Amino acid sequence: MDWRQCLKSYLDSLATSGESHTVIKDHTTRRALYDFAIEQGVYTGDNPARPAPKGKTPPVFDDPDWQAAYEQFLAELEHKSGSTATVTSYRAILRRFFRGKSPLSVTRTDVHQFVYAPNNGSRNPGAQPQTATKNQKCAALRSFFTFATTFTTTTGEALYEKANPCNGIKFGKPAIAYKSLSPEEIRAFFAAIDRSTIQGKRDYSLYMFFLMSARRRSAVQRLKFGDLEQTLIADEHGKTHQGWCYHFTEKGNSTVQDSQEIESAVVDLIMEYLEADGRLSTATPSMPIWTAIGPTRGGTVRPGEVRPLSSKSMATAMKKYAARASLDPNRMSLHSWRHSSAKMRRLAGSSVLDISRALRHASLDMSMRYIGKLVSQSDDGGRLLSAQLAQLGVL
Repeated sequence: MDWRQCLKSYLDSLATSGESHTVIKDHTTRRALYDFAIEQGVYTGDNPARPAPKGKTPPVFDDPDWQAAYEQFLAELEHKSGSTATVTSYRAILRRFFRGKSPLSVTRTDVHQFVYAPNNGSRNPGAQPQTATKNQKCAALRSFFTFATTFTTTTGEALYEKANPCNGIKFGKPAIAYKSLSPEEIRAFFAAIDRSTIQGKRDYSLYMFFLMSARRRSAVQRLKFGDLEQTLIADEHGKTHQGWCYHFTEKGNSTVQDSQEIESAVVDLIMEYLEADGRLSTATPSMPIWTAIGPTRGGTVRPGEVRPLSSKSMATAMKKYAARASLDPNRMSLHSWRHSSAKMRRLAGSSVLDISRALRHASLDMSMRYIGKLVSQSDDGGRLLSAQLAQLGVL
């Protein structure tokens, strides 16, 4: 039996069992097809559509020293950044690049071709990769080769003594789209949420938290009930007052706990949602604040299951409300709330320093550039010049 016969036999077995002839694009179907092919002896080896069992992931390098350097590089990267997402991304980049390559024979041309190669994934196949993608590929390879120069082999020699093949490849400047909402758009968005339902109460409190806190989606998605705390809060003038704060971790610093005040009106919205959801009286510190809903409320959660609301679900619901409010969903992302919060704070009279602190920017210069793209800056000098030109009778 060859692959053509195997596929026909597999589809015939689906028809016999009463199942439809599913197009072979779905991951589950591909996995089942490979299982069938293995049973028929057409395909040998592990099913490529199934996750590799723990401990069975094939090594990247045949050389044990290079493999050890690869594993230590990823371990130290996770320890330094605290981000599993970065480690996962770097691991995938390194595995793809070194497939069939000896690290000692890698040239700058190899790196250049890999970094600028057209997309071969399911998303935009054949298209040129985004600048951020190219930068990340280059950063992963450059970091790994730099690490290799400091790694000592089992014989006591330096693992890599050549020039870094990534030298000379410049990082691009990715385009940044600032998608803030105007006050009128914010009013229309929240008016589109039906707060008489549990889902509406959940989503209203969620997006209001996004707007008021200016936090990134990863920080919001990780919040637990125990992260909310009523405590004594000190302002920049040394005065104290009773209020609410929330504890969170930021992008790139997931091992560092931070805290920020949040308005009590937002906490009231959260408590109203949890009360309606029947979870407030039994809330535990580890309970996620915003959760997915069950089929009786339009969701897929099984009875008794408490599933944190995913960032994808947050984004999907947001675009639904945007369309309902006659806003362009394509102009909105969860990061729009961060942009909108910075913009509204500035329009309300907050200083750039205060906004920078709220956003947790690394520098005031970053905040000034950030806000400058969101809010039109006044031109006091232009008004003075206008008055002078008016006196001259030319304006």
